[in-house]
Order: sequence, then structure tokens, then C-alpha cells
Amino acid sequence: MASSEIRHYCEKEDVDIVSMQEPYTYKGKLITMPLEAVTILPEDSCPMVAVMVHKKDIKTLVYLRNVYKWTICLEMSRGNHKIVIVNIYCQFFLSRDVLYKNLIIF
Repeated sequence: MASSEIRHYCEKEDVDIVSMQEPYTYKGKLITMPLEAVTILPEDSCPMVAVMVHKKDIKTLVYLRNVYKWTICLEMSRGNHKIVIVNIYCQFFLSRDVLYKNLIIF
């Protein structure tokens, strides 16, 4: 789904969080996403994962030890509710063991 379609879908359906793979980025930013959305991207020239938070009342904690080109790990909370989101891009030529090994259990 193209970035502009994701944006329109999020606005129409009132989506809270979007976890993306192969995001379209330019100069470290997601393209065509709402300006008010919080986007979390690995610091890489070509990140393979991204998370967009579309609601201002969701607090986000990024586990920096678990963020790199293919992986992002976040803790999100709203009120007393917490969730952990792990977005892993399993590219066909990468061993899954390598991807999993890079996740540090918290």
C-alpha cells in the first residue's frame, strides 16, 4: 500500500498505530504521512521498518538497543495500558537467527 493510501486510510478509519515495512522515506522522514503523527524510524539511510503513532495521547518509549535497519522495538502506553511492539523485517537473504539475536530481552 502506498504511503498516501496509508495516510488516507488512517484518517478515515481513525487508526492509532501503524507498523510498516519498506517505508518510503526521504531525508529521514516518512513521506506523505500526517504532520501531527509521530514517526519512529531507525537511523539508517534506507530503513526497512517504521512505526507511526497517529494519536497524541499515546506515549512511546523506544528501546534504542533494539533499533536498527531491520528491527524496531517500542513500548507504548495510553493511561494504564501498555503494549510492546516489535517490528522485524525478515528479508529473504538474512538469517532469522541474526535478526532475533539482535533483540535484547528487556
